[in-house]
Amino acid sequence: MNHDPPQPANEAEHDELVAYLDGELQGEDRRRIEQRVGSDAAYRRRLVELEQSWNLLDELPKAEAAEDFTRSTVSMAVVMAEQETKPWWMMPSHWLKAALAAALGFVLLGLPLVAKRRAALRDIPVMNNMDLYLHAESLEFLELLDEEGIFDEVDDDL
Repeated sequence: MNHDPPQPANEAEHDELVAYLDGELQGEDRRRIEQRVGSDAAYRRRLVELEQSWNLLDELPKAEAAEDFTRSTVSMAVVMAEQETKPWWMMPSHWLKAALAAALGFVLLGLPLVAKRRAALRDIPVMNNMDLYLHAESLEFLELLDEEGIFDEVDDDL
């Protein structure tokens, strides 16, 4: 005996056959399916195969829920309902997540920006005197000026 599930022509056809077998169809929809079953042999075969598959499911052993299943399920539902009534900022887990996200954002985005800003601040004196440096004859000349203390006005704390 072939126990493969029936292969409907399309998903909509499969859904309507399942709805018919489940007793979900009423009135005109039910009559339409019954008329097609009476006139279309392939459609009737798919319905019979699907019904046989459904019947095989009934032969499977029934799962038994544990005695405390209802109590634990209701307890979880109560906890979830309590959490849903609180604003998000009052839940400890949300505060922790927000704090971690802020810290991570600062580390990933803020620290590189701070380092770039400090480097730019250190370069301000050089940029301010750039026109003077362009006229320097050599690096040695600039080093002599540095030894004379010309550049001592630069703030080393930047």
